[in-house]
Amino acid sequence: MSNEDGFNVKLVESSGRKEICHEVQTEGPRECHTDLAEVTYGTVMAGTDVDLIHSGDPFQGISFADELKILCIRDLETRVICHFLKEKDAQNIKMASKELPKLTSFIMMQCLMEFMLSNQYEFCGEINFVDGSPVPVTKKTWFIHYQEHTFTREGIMFFKGRKNVSNVVAHVADLRDGNAIVHFFTSNTLRSEQIVRDLEQYAKKHNCLRDAKLRNVDLQAATFVEVIPSKDHTWDKLYYPKSVKDIFELEVFSFLQDTAKYNAKGIRKRGIMLFGVPGTGKTSIGYILSKYLPGNAVIWVTPEILVKNPNVLESLYILMDFLSPAVIILEDIDLIGEDRSGLSDLVRLGIIMNILDGVNSIDNVVTLAMTNRIDMIEKALSRRPGRFDRIIEIPALTKKSREIMIRDRFNVSNVDISNEVVKLIVDKTDTFTGAELQEFINTTHMHFIANGNGSDQDILTKDIAEDVLTKLNKFSLNGNNKSVGFSSEG
Repeated sequence: MSNEDGFNVKLVESSGRKEICHEVQTEGPRECHTDLAEVTYGTVMAGTDVDLIHSGDPFQGISFADELKILCIRDLETRVICHFLKEKDAQNIKMASKELPKLTSFIMMQCLMEFMLSNQYEFCGEINFVDGSPVPVTKKTWFIHYQEHTFTREGIMFFKGRKNVSNVVAHVADLRDGNAIVHFFTSNTLRSEQIVRDLEQYAKKHNCLRDAKLRNVDLQAATFVEVIPSKDHTWDKLYYPKSVKDIFELEVFSFLQDTAKYNAKGIRKRGIMLFGVPGTGKTSIGYILSKYLPGNAVIWVTPEILVKNPNVLESLYILMDFLSPAVIILEDIDLIGEDRSGLSDLVRLGIIMNILDGVNSIDNVVTLAMTNRIDMIEKALSRRPGRFDRIIEIPALTKKSREIMIRDRFNVSNVDISNEVVKLIVDKTDTFTGAELQEFINTTHMHFIANGNGSDQDILTKDIAEDVLTKLNKFSLNGNNKSVGFSSEG
């Protein structure tokens, strides 16, 4: 083929690309090259004259050029976002993100829809993409206070702005590495960043976990179990010394219920360490807090979570920043706070020291630590105010507490017990913990069930009480070589 410029033009096919070969009408070798602007539309038949394609705007003269530019974006997700934001160039899309441990990031996702609607945006739908194909979004549901809270955990969400406010795209994703992320896309970097900050602040005030009582919290798996206190989790029914109750009234209840007054005096956090032998009721105090703090979150952290990885403590306090004013309970803190003269994990210990010192502390959080082995706790943790302000022993039951517990528990179960038998039990259960005394009560009930006489009321005699105490001593880990009552001499 020839054209008016004096070139012979030939069209050939090569590896799926259309090549234009220019044959120069002069002596010498023939020149052949691939034109930079590929012919992508239509079919050129052999023997047809074509014009050379010159450099310039390939969309010039196309009436739907803006739409076409978006369609030509290779990445499907980017193409969809550009279309919704009415931007024809992906470089005009500005993104801001917030990546957090999965559970904390899910808190932001749980609040995202409500946050956008509260700012007068209209929700226009959501979609997800996997390997370039559209799929439904992934949802997550939390059950808190017998209510469902469902939110999008993976997908792209579209929000139409009100008058004179441009659209916004949110993209939430589970990163599979223990974290999750929230992206916002707009046409302005500062605006995207501001939306992220505003959502974070909104989530800290309005998330559904703010007053939840949670146990077995796993930040990376974003799982937990809700704690439901029973009617028996009260100070009166758990028989602690009045001094213990008074400390919690001041250090926890008063502080959390009026943090502004304490903050004005420079008091922004509290730390309490409970210690005592197993069975004295340290864990039960957590249930009391859950019952008497209806408007505050109480987060229980089990030993398994504490030893999972060195950064778990720092991540836990990031979570607490979204829940404060709140309580975090660290069970068996001796697992991470062992004395440095022994075998200790210095990384974890350093993290918790920094948090409790205030270097990485969160305002208006009470840290309640528990241990059965106060002698194993790092002295820098236990003997310095500002880390743990109060070190409280939860002792075995006092004589008066044992008497009250015996009368209360047997009266509730309709057991007739004389003053003489009460005195006998009290005298022979010196140093009993609450758990040990409850086991005496349980074993007594088992005796009545096994030897029932058909009466509506059981009678606890002196002989039955002594028999039960003997069995407890004989068939316990502390028994055989000890006198009845688990005396402290063994």
